[in-house]
Amino acid sequence: VICNLPRSERFKVSNIITLAVIPRPNEPKLHQLNHYLAPVIDQFIELWEGINLFSTYKNPAGKHIRAAIICCTCDIPAVRKLCDHISARVACHRCQKLADFTIVNQPNFGGFDNMEQWFVSRNVEKMRNSAVLWKECKTEDARKKYVSETLVRWSEMYRLPYFDPVQF
Repeated sequence: VICNLPRSERFKVSNIITLAVIPRPNEPKLHQLNHYLAPVIDQFIELWEGINLFSTYKNPAGKHIRAAIICCTCDIPAVRKLCDHISARVACHRCQKLADFTIVNQPNFGGFDNMEQWFVSRNVEKMRNSAVLWKECKTEDARKKYVSETLVRWSEMYRLPYFDPVQF
């Protein structure tokens, strides 16, 4: 939605911009999603740097505008893929808490005895740097191993200078 619009106008169908709808049953792999995202991100980088509009009713001399993605709204599997997060069954996307798989191979986020992992926000710069290193892995096996160690992989969204995968 265009957040500069009044709340009463913001969610009208004519003011909602849908960038993608990816139907089932063939969910794209991460690298396929990144290929789709690349040209969209190119345009958002240009919008972030700013563009000049020609004359408008309120601004006959034209206007310089900027735009940014401030939120990613999709179902949980899609947003995890879009924002580089691994499965919700393995780790929290906001803090450093990992699931415990010691009981019957089922994820368990209990265990409040280890409080230093709970509610400690993930370091966005560290995530960004790890994502760049994931992209440099040469083989699929190397990438899988890297993800299991760092819990991070590359997303085209990281090309946006303001992108925060924890908050967005």
